[in-house]
Amino acid sequence: MEDARRLAAESPRGAVIADEQTAGRGRLAGRRWHSPPGLSLAVTFWLPLSDFEGAPPPLLAGLALRRALLAWAAARGLSFPAGLRIKWPNDLLGRGKLAGILCESAGPAALVGVGVNLSQTAFEPYYRSRPSSVLLETGAVPDKDELVALLAAEFEGLAQMRGVWIVELNAALAYRGERVSFKPGLGEDDAGETYSGELVGVSPEGALVLAAEGGERRFFSGELRPSDGSY
Repeated sequence: MEDARRLAAESPRGAVIADEQTAGRGRLAGRRWHSPPGLSLAVTFWLPLSDFEGAPPPLLAGLALRRALLAWAAARGLSFPAGLRIKWPNDLLGRGKLAGILCESAGPAALVGVGVNLSQTAFEPYYRSRPSSVLLETGAVPDKDELVALLAAEFEGLAQMRGVWIVELNAALAYRGERVSFKPGLGEDDAGETYSGELVGVSPEGALVLAAEGGERRFFSGELRPSDGSY
């Protein structure tokens, strides 16, 4: 992402693709990941923050990635049998975690880091959540350049999501209508607490809406898990 940060000062849009990622950062403190060479897509896009028109970049980026993967699969007569669900705020799930997104700002630019498991068939045991890959989900592996091109096209068409993204997001939201547990992030007033309740959905501002004991609550940061502790 640091290369993208530097290049964003020189041009308004672009992407940097890495063959191997050894110092990936997670959204939550202490989270790191490693992408072995050749098995994953690790790409960082930069584009004007204004393209998101006030909508949360991680959520729109998740929708863009979901659309790109579904378009790739449909063109080959393939499908994701378990569907492609967005786990608030920045993961994409099939049978397990397929992809993660990390967004940062660099002046007027948004940096959108995308990591997609492509061809893995086995994973190290240290992952906190069950991982998966496009190969395990569909039986095929996307060409990296093609997937980047599909994703770039989705980012170029962000304006088309205006007014409809929240409907599309809630339709694809993982665990919606299910009982979940939630730990608010450090920026929340009740950080350190754990709440249980039904996941209602996501608000137009990007907040997670939880029907908890005592009434509906909204959170802008934190960690969401299904109540059974699985991913």
